[in-house]
Amino acid sequence: MLLPVIKLLPVATKRQTQQVQIIDAPDFFGLLKKLQVVKTPAVKKNLCKFLCIDEAYIESLMFKKIVKALKDIEGSKSLSFIGTRKKKSEATEEEYYDEEEEEVKLPLAQTKQ
Repeated sequence: MLLPVIKLLPVATKRQTQQVQIIDAPDFFGLLKKLQVVKTPAVKKNLCKFLCIDEAYIESLMFKKIVKALKDIEGSKSLSFIGTRKKKSEATEEEYYDEEEEEVKLPLAQTKQ
């Protein structure tokens, strides 16, 4: 499914030139929207900084870093304990915001005389 948006880009290091698999950030977040992972296809700058080759190329995300991050999330014991899916509230959004705040009366602290 990611195949159409993956590009090979030659990246030069001090010793050699390597072909790196790159995904453009707008394409990646558009794909996340199609898969219903996010609500909007807006590019998240902090995630781009984490997944990019270099901050000078913030719009180019490394496929290898994406795969590694997903494997780390999948293998995380704390996330498997908590869960990665959002739980829907039983109350609708309107009910949540329309409820009147109930006044809570706390007992007065007794002072020693």
